[in-house]
Amino acid sequence: MDFLERFPSYDLVAKSAIRAAARFPMTLVSAFVGCVATIVLIEQGNNATGDTFVKLMIVASMGLPLFTALTTFAEKQRLRLASRFLIEGLAVVLLTVYYFSMPEFMRDDEVHLIRAVLLNIGFHFLVAFAPFLGRQQVQGFWQYNKTLFLRVLTSALYSGVLYVGLAIALAAADHLFGADVKPDRYGELMIIIAAIFNTWFFLTGIPEDLDALNHREDYPKGIKVFTQFILLPLVALYFLILISYEAKIIITWNWPRGWVSQLVLWYSVVGMLSLLLLHPLKEKVGNKWMRSFSKWFFRGLIPLVVMLFLAITVRIQDYGITENRYFVLGMAIGLTVVVLYFVFRKAGDIRIVPIVLCLMSLLSTYGPWSAFSVSKASQQGRLETYLTQNGMLINGTLQAAPDEISTEDAREMSSIVKYLNDWHGVRSFSAWLSDSVVADLDSANVTGGTKAITLELGFEYVSPYRHVPDSGRFRFYSQNRSVIDITGYDHLLQLLRRGLDDWAELGVVAGDSCFWLIEDSTSVVKVRFGSQPDYYSYVQLDLHEPITKLIDSLGHGSVPIDELAFDFSEGEWAVRIVFTALSGDVRDDGVGVTRADGYLLVRDREEDK
Repeated sequence: MDFLERFPSYDLVAKSAIRAAARFPMTLVSAFVGCVATIVLIEQGNNATGDTFVKLMIVASMGLPLFTALTTFAEKQRLRLASRFLIEGLAVVLLTVYYFSMPEFMRDDEVHLIRAVLLNIGFHFLVAFAPFLGRQQVQGFWQYNKTLFLRVLTSALYSGVLYVGLAIALAAADHLFGADVKPDRYGELMIIIAAIFNTWFFLTGIPEDLDALNHREDYPKGIKVFTQFILLPLVALYFLILISYEAKIIITWNWPRGWVSQLVLWYSVVGMLSLLLLHPLKEKVGNKWMRSFSKWFFRGLIPLVVMLFLAITVRIQDYGITENRYFVLGMAIGLTVVVLYFVFRKAGDIRIVPIVLCLMSLLSTYGPWSAFSVSKASQQGRLETYLTQNGMLINGTLQAAPDEISTEDAREMSSIVKYLNDWHGVRSFSAWLSDSVVADLDSANVTGGTKAITLELGFEYVSPYRHVPDSGRFRFYSQNRSVIDITGYDHLLQLLRRGLDDWAELGVVAGDSCFWLIEDSTSVVKVRFGSQPDYYSYVQLDLHEPITKLIDSLGHGSVPIDELAFDFSEGEWAVRIVFTALSGDVRDDGVGVTRADGYLLVRDREEDK
């Protein structure tokens, strides 16, 4: 420190960093754990055998806002050291329990990933209001969040400049001195700066005397200019667009399109952000227009909220609730609460905005009211209705369909089954299928069991996207592509896109070169063994029929890898081609392949004799 004291600015930075570490030790521990976990994931690459470090990274990302909120709350309430340890200890226990509640393979579980995002969002909003929950705290709340807002921008600027400078230094060491800097090092450098430096720098700017914020009256001129000349014109533009569209709805009496929901929500976000940024100036002399804007903004939102409800309820009535529709509906309800609050309270408390958003995020994660429970129950109810209407479900028991199921009903039921299976697993069908059947289907889901589930329910799977190829395109990509069964084959060769309509060498088989191509005009796959025209042999497969069957049964999109595996043989060679990606055009005279990635398995049939 004696050295640093000779340079006052460096001494100040060091002392600020030490104070921040003393104030927010658990926040920095979370940043360090998240940083290490992310770097380990980068180092593992595709060799990761589990998601231990993914889960550590997720829990650490939650710890950043949670421990920051708890620390500022404890400081504002002047809690004793023992009470602070108790609160943070409970938070550690909760995060530990959450860690062990996550599935082993977190990256494949959309429900848990979305739940983690919701919890993270809720904890970030908690940071905004946790220290200022008492009465007469609005001014301090605004000053505190203004400081956080500016600190976020400053931290991002400093971190960005630091990363660019160090990245250029690494590149210079690589190119000038032959240091052999691996590409992963640049990503790891970014993680270190974002997780450690950025977090620590941000924490040093959080005010220490939170009580004093209630008496501060300073207002950055830059925020007023930004809000008045950037945000407010955008609010006015959005309002004109939305009101014009609403007038069109009334005149033509057409239901609003789903996309309008996003625009209404963005308009609300930008408008409320403007109001929050201008809040301290509303009561000052000469700013009467700001009070008028605040008053009429929320009143102008009423017809837009009505339109938002119409847009989402129409979708829900037609297709039920899914997680995405749940969140739009939840935001519509939250927006309604905020609008009605400010319409009927002239001097509304601006803290209600982050409080409502925090509660909505946290309540959406767990419980019978959560996004996942409500969506699951809604789609189960729709499936039960379809089964009952088609005579396949009587008194809760599955029966054979008395009549042929219409294609439209089969398509809708298939879509529901696919959603429930993808998002909530085979256990979603326990009400209709026996435990033994569910257990068998659960193991089948390793390679994709949606079609097997529909057969157990009593109908054949019909792709929800069956008519998509009529637009002239098809696209398939395989599930669990990292596992290729090579049993019974001697050689595994990787297929590359350059093999389309032109011979491409794949490797050496039985001492001679192996080539392949797909003829664009006929979609015929040809595999050739030997480089001399007079001596080579080849096998071929016409993809027209198998691709047509795939389109008819699956439509397009992600499919089990077995659906993209084709066997063909000729002469001495037995070949299996396993596509990991296959796309192309639907033509009047057949199909044309424009992309084909995957693997070629080869066996010498002479050895079978």
